Amino acid sequence: CIRDSQRRVRGLFFISIFFLRVIAIMSESEPKTPKKKGLIRTEGLVGLDKVDLESKRPKRKIKKKLVNPRLSSESLTKSQKQKPQTKNKAIPLQNIPQVVKNLKAYKRKDPFLAKLHSLLYGKACKWIIVRARIEAFSGFKPYPSGKQEEHRKRIANKLLLHWTKLELQELCHLLDVSPLGTKEELVNALVTFLETPVANRSEKEVESLSVSPNDSPRPKKRKAPETHKKQPPKKRQKIDPKFKLPTKPRNPYQFFVMERHKGIQKKDNLSYNEAQKLLALEWGNMTTAEKKPYTLLCEKDRKRYELELGEWAMRESTKSKAKSEETIKKKEK
Repeated sequence: CIRDSQRRVRGLFFISIFFLRVIAIMSESEPKTPKKKGLIRTEGLVGLDKVDLESKRPKRKIKKKLVNPRLSSESLTKSQKQKPQTKNKAIPLQNIPQVVKNLKAYKRKDPFLAKLHSLLYGKACKWIIVRARIEAFSGFKPYPSGKQEEHRKRIANKLLLHWTKLELQELCHLLDVSPLGTKEELVNALVTFLETPVANRSEKEVESLSVSPNDSPRPKKRKAPETHKKQPPKKRQKIDPKFKLPTKPRNPYQFFVMERHKGIQKKDNLSYNEAQKLLALEWGNMTTAEKKPYTLLCEKDRKRYELELGEWAMRESTKSKAKSEETIKKKEK
């Protein structure tokens, strides 16, 4: 029942819209008779004709400005003809050719541009539109007389606290402002420029200048300082065999493998891993009497290691004593 009632309501709604549309089309198709201005409609009235009201309507009088006959167009001098000069209005940075030229030296992902954007707009943005938004900047928003000074002080404090002198000089190069003076002087010059950006040079002057990599705010290719230059890799010094640690003693199993490995590999044409597996099985099945010659070799090797280790320790002790004596002599000198 509810669905049927909903369908009926929808049907009535669409029918009403259809009839309203038809009525609107019919009203537009009827020709409208243009009304004449200044005439009174007297249809259906007896003994009255159309009266022209234009003749009876009072006309407005136009007051002509009085001109001094002495001051004619020929007698006016150039100074009088010229309009009073207005103050330089703020323009977007994209209309200043030197700024546009300097911005091209920076990449979009440069952190310096992101820092500048946060100073101009008070917030960060995506790296794709950073340069376009900086070029569209045309001065800070107008504030009332009381708040304008507060806003100016706020920006000056940001520049003083969060920007170094080198960064301020770089910003002056970018915005075509003189980078000479103390830090406070640079801040004042930048704040006045950012309130009302104005071009200090024309396009012809910018084109005539020969731009060198030192003039640009940030050259594309930087030379690394001498301290950070890549040094050639140091050659490894060859250690004297006298000062090397002696080789550790071998196990009896290692002597067994050294003796039998090559013979098995040649006879059966086995790989290295297969030969190792066979030797491990053979060593596991051997008795203590069969393993005895290899244990004797292991004991001899252990004695050799102990003798060489003692000799090495004596050499190191003499070496350390000689070094300590040399350091004492240097300190005394």
